[in-house]
Amino acid sequence: MRKIFTVFALLTLVLLVSCSKERFNGSLSLSFYPIANSLESESFYWYLYAAENYTNIPYLEKGYLGDLKTDGNGRVSLVIKNLKPGNYVFTYHYNETIKEFTVQALSGQRKNYVLRN
Repeated sequence: MRKIFTVFALLTLVLLVSCSKERFNGSLSLSFYPIANSLESESFYWYLYAAENYTNIPYLEKGYLGDLKTDGNGRVSLVIKNLKPGNYVFTYHYNETIKEFTVQALSGQRKNYVLRN
């Protein structure tokens, strides 16, 4: 009986810790119109950086544009989950330019952004 109680208590603790992490992190919902440059392979990807000194640090997340949902008119959408609250820089290519947008993740919330070129 004591072993069952101990196992149950440990499982409860693990569940509480994992749920609290998700509750305090935020997520971003982004939609935008990328145009990849076929001569530059990096233009087929989006990037997410921490906002502070983002040009001097490696990206936090990277994704392939071809994997994103599209609305049929060229606009793509994605959700980035489990982000610590704070400011981020989201980038993607539009023709031959890199578009940069500052976005913010809030604790326990999903922020929606429609990015304009």
